Amino acid sequence: MNQPESFPEAPPAYLDDLNPQQLEAVTAPPGPALVLAGAGSGKTRVIVRRIIHLLSQGTPASGVLALTFTNKAAGEMKARLSSALGAALRGLWVGTFHATGARILRAERDLADAPPDFTVMSRGECLTLIKRVMKKEGINPERYPPRDILERIGRMKTARTPGGKEPGGEPFAHSVEAVAGRLAKPYEKILRASGGLDFDDLLALPLRLFRRHPDVLARYHEQFTEILVDEYQDTNAVQNQMVRLMSGINNRVFAVGDDDQSIYRWRGAVVENIHRFETEFQGARIYRLEENYRCSGRILSAAAGVMRQANGRRKKRLFTNNPTGEPVVYFSGADPQVEAQMIFQRMAKAGAGDAYPWGEVAVFYRTNTQSRALEEEA
Repeated sequence: MNQPESFPEAPPAYLDDLNPQQLEAVTAPPGPALVLAGAGSGKTRVIVRRIIHLLSQGTPASGVLALTFTNKAAGEMKARLSSALGAALRGLWVGTFHATGARILRAERDLADAPPDFTVMSRGECLTLIKRVMKKEGINPERYPPRDILERIGRMKTARTPGGKEPGGEPFAHSVEAVAGRLAKPYEKILRASGGLDFDDLLALPLRLFRRHPDVLARYHEQFTEILVDEYQDTNAVQNQMVRLMSGINNRVFAVGDDDQSIYRWRGAVVENIHRFETEFQGARIYRLEENYRCSGRILSAAAGVMRQANGRRKKRLFTNNPTGEPVVYFSGADPQVEAQMIFQRMAKAGAGDAYPWGEVAVFYRTNTQSRALEEEA
């Protein structure tokens, strides 16, 4: 069975606990849609209920593809859908971009540019291979760290423009980028000889397959009439192209994301994919989820004040019905040592080590180098 036997007549139970903005997004008419979901606004609930709504409207489960960024997110989505749909879940594609790419490559093994029974190599295994290539090519690992080389090679695979070229200008002859470019082919050769693919291949090779074999792409067009994408602000160039190709001419993409939460540009994410959504998916409707269920009023107000200073962002007016909460406290230390001292003084004043143990206190910092002053002060 590819779809539920029946759903309750209006109002369907799966719509009962949605707020007005969530309801509008879940029941959006066919066609491309971008849901701008502020932090804590129930985006996973909206995606899950959207899938249930599509099935209730007659879309077969095998016609739905839901893409996430983490195994945890995919697992949570599957669990919620299984609880609501039971056996009707069979045939539904829910998974990460990488898992979906691997599934496509295995299904199309006769045409895919990959070993027939490939193994997805771990990061550690890929590092071993790139070190072997560097040694053979006479590249000094002290000057060019293998991890950096491997990361640059991955970016070459997943950050390509539609024309197939790397963004930016020509690299310096002795830069990490140039060395990575020189090692990319021998690395791929040794990777394939070992019967393996790396995680970046799971994104780049399905795209190559679709471009080289339009008949294969046409089959996926026919199968997937609805594509849903979580965390769209984190898509890179290849992922965005993959969604565009697979959606075909009907452009039935339901993307959920928030440009204010884009923090992975260093990993290849292209937040502009959200900004140009209406251009790439003609006729797209825009929905906003602005009620925050997670934060106190003061935290939400402080965060909104910071984000208002950002240029080029999609406007949202987040609000909450939660209590106002404690005031937000901030300070600026003259140097890392003073900052660490002030942090521990504030925590002690708040009851750390007395009303509650130090083991229940957490300090978040942006880079690993910031931990040293905190460790010395502790």
